Amino acid sequence: MTKWPLMCCALLVTSTLTLSGCSSSAQSPVDAPTRTPDLSEQLQAWATDVCRSSDALSRQVTGIADGLDVDLGAGLDQLPELQQQVTVNIDEVQRRLDEVQEALAAAPAQSPRAVEFAAELDALIENARSSGQEAVDLLAEATSADNFLSAGLAAAGAAAAAQSAYNDASTALDLLDRTRSEGAGEVGEAFSTAQGCK
Repeated sequence: MTKWPLMCCALLVTSTLTLSGCSSSAQSPVDAPTRTPDLSEQLQAWATDVCRSSDALSRQVTGIADGLDVDLGAGLDQLPELQQQVTVNIDEVQRRLDEVQEALAAAPAQSPRAVEFAAELDALIENARSSGQEAVDLLAEATSADNFLSAGLAAAGAAAAAQSAYNDASTALDLLDRTRSEGAGEVGEAFSTAQGCK
């Protein structure tokens, strides 16, 4: 008679411990809170993207007017080949301009100065884009011309437009270089300290 209560107690204790263990293991761990980068980190990440895309542009922009010194004394037959060469050059520059504009558009909204700086650069880049496209269009016009006068005027216009594109892109790159080297304000500090801008 005395063994039965003891066995019941042992079973009860074992069951309680088992249930207790299951209950403990079934609990899901608390997720660690996600850390949001502060503004200076966001600015540095943005500056890195702008610097990398701008550095790629600077390696291409010098060739934007290559082939536009047209000597009409050599005849009009040279123009289709020149058009192809110049169009390839300008198309490559346009792709680099796209990359810079895409990077600029990601300026942190929490920094009005960054947004303002991005808009200033973007305006210059957009002018360069328009002038580059004008150069392509005028060179196509020169190629389709049926006389030296029309071809000469269009080719001269294409050269001027390409030079304008180069000037605007170079102005944008110079502004960025000054900002990177001077390090003034939160935007300048971001560009001067960002890993991708060194």
